[in-house]
Amino acid sequence: MLYAIWNVSPTPEMTTSIFGYAGLVLTIVSLIAIVWIKCVMRKPLFKPEPLERVLGNAADNAKTQGEH
Repeated sequence: MLYAIWNVSPTPEMTTSIFGYAGLVLTIVSLIAIVWIKCVMRKPLFKPEPLERVLGNAADNAKTQGEH
């Protein structure tokens, strides 16, 4: 995988622009994820969610979808 990442560009001149665009996309997606978690979900970053709550929500969603 590292070999593929290192040799992603067809010419050495394009390497900087390819890594730059990839970094820009990664930054934008990360910022959207942070805003979504903090503002929409109203949850703290890097705090684990209890497994019981996650499994309970999944079971509740399955019951709700089965009723429609």
